Amino acid sequence: MKNKLLIYLLLFPVVVLSQRFPSPPSTAQINNIVSQQHQMMMQQQQMMRMLQRNYETDQQKLAKAKGKKVKIEYKIRTLKNELSTTREDLSLLQGSDMKLNKKQQKRKKKLLKTLAKMNGKIAKNTERLRSINSDIAKLETQIEETSQEIEKENKKTKNSK
Repeated sequence: MKNKLLIYLLLFPVVVLSQRFPSPPSTAQINNIVSQQHQMMMQQQQMMRMLQRNYETDQQKLAKAKGKKVKIEYKIRTLKNELSTTREDLSLLQGSDMKLNKKQQKRKKKLLKTLAKMNGKIAKNTERLRSINSDIAKLETQIEETSQEIEKENKKTKNSK
C-alpha cells in the first residue's frame, strides 16, 4: 500500500507537468486569421454587389424587351389592318368586272405586290416577336435565379453575424 502511494506521489508531478496548456497564438497568427476573415467578408460584399448589379441590369433589359414587344405587337396589328383593307380593295377590284382595263390591271398588280410586302413584314415582325418572347422568358428566369441567390447570400451574412 505504501509502495502504491509512493509510486503515485512520484508519478503525479511527472504526469501533471507533462500536460501543458497550449501556448497562445502569436500575433502573426492572429493577424492572419483576422485578415482572412476580412477578405472573406469583402468577397461576400463584392458578390452581393455583383448580384445586385446583375439583378438591376436584367430588370432594365426586361423592361426594354417588354417595350419592344408592345411596339412590335402594335406594328403587327396595324399591318394586319392594312392587309385586310388591301384585300378588300383587291376583292372589290376583281369582283367589279370580268375584264379589267389597263389602269385596273396596274392597280391589281400594285395591290398584289403590297399584299406580298405586308405578308413579308408580318412574318418578319412575328419572328422578331417570337425572339423577344424567348428573351423575356430567359430574363425572367435569370431575374428569379439572381433574386434567390441574393436571398441566400443575405441569409449567409445574417447567420455569420
